Amino acid sequence: MIAQRADGTLLVATSLGIASFDGQHFQTFPIEVAGIIANEAVNAILPDENEDLWIGTDGRGVLHHTRSGTINISERAGLYNERIRMFYRDSGGTLWIATQNGVERFANDRLETIPGTGMISGDITTPFAEDGHGGMFFVTSSGLFHWSNGVAQPYPLQLPSSDAAVAVYRDPQHRLWVGTMKHVLQLIPKKPTTRDARLQFDEVVRATVTGPVTVLIGDEAENLWIGTRREGIWRLNSGGVSRWTSRDGLPDDTIRSLFIDDEQNLWIGMLAGGLSRWHKGALTTYGAPEGFHATYSANVLADSHGDLWLR
Repeated sequence: MIAQRADGTLLVATSLGIASFDGQHFQTFPIEVAGIIANEAVNAILPDENEDLWIGTDGRGVLHHTRSGTINISERAGLYNERIRMFYRDSGGTLWIATQNGVERFANDRLETIPGTGMISGDITTPFAEDGHGGMFFVTSSGLFHWSNGVAQPYPLQLPSSDAAVAVYRDPQHRLWVGTMKHVLQLIPKKPTTRDARLQFDEVVRATVTGPVTVLIGDEAENLWIGTRREGIWRLNSGGVSRWTSRDGLPDDTIRSLFIDDEQNLWIGMLAGGLSRWHKGALTTYGAPEGFHATYSANVLADSHGDLWLR
């Protein structure tokens, strides 16, 4: 994972810890807790105010690095050997944490576990989406859940059990989307019948895809881009659904990551096809002839200077 601090410094999470890059040099960012330095695998990083840094490790849980030192938030709460999958900071400032054991929340200096929601497997990459009313949708290996007023409940979709939810996403236009094994749904809030009525949603199938959804991302033009496993990339907008696969020049049909830069270029990272860029025209492939020798693209990030970083 790659993140960026307010001063423009890039932070790179790796299997050996964290590296920082100031535009000229890489430096090792040592992870020290209680006087012990261990450059272990890091899966997630989230810069915060005052140069604080949240670090999601692959075995020691959540670390909170501040100017005064590093605190193991997970172990302080009695949670050991945790593998962190993803961080998400909601509009209220609460930190949501996806782990191999389930979902946790950190607020008011307290870590709490949301019980009964199941584990989160490593192939779930977009597990959180705010509902716009103070609640949160999240996806685990047990399905889709809706958290509201401190209570998480399963949110059963009106689909066969084989068509399970695998991604949930809130786009720049504040629309809620759920990706499943075969479809993309939009959740549209219903008007409450009473003041105390529970928030409810209409489920509208917006697209049928021929493979499991891997990633969802929206752009300023109100397109929803849908990455799939083995079935290429799909685009959903007011004109309908379009699709690009290897038959159309896409190097690989399994999409691992999608990123939209400041110029609204769509960058597509694939399992074995390297990296491609799309911008109002044909797909442009970047591979070995252009100097991009890696076949597996894990992450893409545009920095404040307009440069594109690839790992």
